[in-house]
Amino acid sequence: MQLPSSGWRRSTIRLALTAAALFGLVPVAAALDVTVTRLKTTEGDIVVCLWRSTDEGFPRCAEGRPFKKATAPASSARVSFPNLPAGQYAVSMFHDPKRMGKPETNLLGIPTSGIGIANNPKMSLTNRPTFEKGKVEIPEVKSIEIEAQYP
Repeated sequence: MQLPSSGWRRSTIRLALTAAALFGLVPVAAALDVTVTRLKTTEGDIVVCLWRSTDEGFPRCAEGRPFKKATAPASSARVSFPNLPAGQYAVSMFHDPKRMGKPETNLLGIPTSGIGIANNPKMSLTNRPTFEKGKVEIPEVKSIEIEAQYP
């Protein structure tokens, strides 16, 4: 008696995973495309960061955080995060016109360069960005637009 070939086993496993994904038993990976609009300058970079939970320091991008950079064009920039596992993510961005690696701030620590989060809530001293306000669901949401806000 001969055992099935490894190709047969791979096909069976692939079929089982596909069926499980179709019935919602296995989280499906998807790409998230983020477009940043309303930039005031063509200089520098746009930094977009992903968050999985509220205890990770949202919305400040920090070392080790999944992020993407795009060169700032005249009015918008686009980045993509491929192969994200299904789930809730919050998305934040900042415009880094001088390529310092962090948002520019005034003496009080208030950002002076463009900032934003998913779903585009109006941000102010009394309406700070939160994980809940900047949350999207993957794979239901495949692309978002964040409008840069300049405090």
